[in-house]
Amino acid sequence: MNSTKSTYNKDVVYNKGMREASTPLSVYSAILSYHKGGWFIDLSGNYYDRIYLSYAPSLSYGNTLRTMGTSLGGMDADGNYTPYAQSEGHGGFMLDASIGKSLYLRHGSLSINLMITNLLNNQKIVSGGYEQSRSNYTVNKTTGAATTRAYDFYRNPKKYYVNGINGMLNVAYKF
Repeated sequence: MNSTKSTYNKDVVYNKGMREASTPLSVYSAILSYHKGGWFIDLSGNYYDRIYLSYAPSLSYGNTLRTMGTSLGGMDADGNYTPYAQSEGHGGFMLDASIGKSLYLRHGSLSINLMITNLLNNQKIVSGGYEQSRSNYTVNKTTGAATTRAYDFYRNPKKYYVNGINGMLNVAYKF
């Protein structure tokens, strides 16, 4: 649908092999725990991988790929469509720690817990993002020829990264 002309355009989206976006498809965890005498210490290591960004279907339309042609990577020499692969974020390792103490009082209990997430301050892990729906080319209205733009939108998706080291102190009184 083109909202300025009120026309309906039917096209095919070539999105075979696209994956769920903004969540790691592979996660591995290991936890070490020590609990004794009201004290508890937990150390948790997590590895995240295969984090795909939300793809832009408009970049995989048959019409878009035909316009790009072989010179801009929309088709190969045999005339087959070659849509760009879905953008992927960098995974990585995060370490979380928790230490606390439970105190039993006469009329209830007091629990103190300090949690620190991303102890290694790894801010290179991509937590999500999206491909920009802008084209890398401009079409000449007179000739219909496509020319490359200076900025490569296909190779520069918008990415979100995990927070650095973060902490929380929790004090709870149970009565």
